[in-house]
Amino acid sequence: MAIFAVLAAVAVTPSWPVWFWYHPAAMLLGYVVLMGNATLVKKIGGLRATKIHGYLMGAASVAAAFGLICLLSTFSMAVAGTGLLDPHIGMMKTSKTASSF
Repeated sequence: MAIFAVLAAVAVTPSWPVWFWYHPAAMLLGYVVLMGNATLVKKIGGLRATKIHGYLMGAASVAAAFGLICLLSTFSMAVAGTGLLDPHIGMMKTSKTASSF
């Protein structure tokens, strides 16, 4: 499982827009690395393993939530860009400032 996570992370390289790159990286970290290891630690048993399991699952939840926020913000930017800058229906299609970017 760790080998898959490392290979997948190496295969995902940052590209523009960089914000979207955080989505697969955060999901790999959350679901594959942290949750996978949290499950293995829990199988050890005992109070200490249960506490470590809880901390790992909490960190995995934060990483997964961040990945979801990245994905939703990317979709929001696409919708906003279409609604504002589309040459046919965009509300800012005649704006010289917006079209110069």
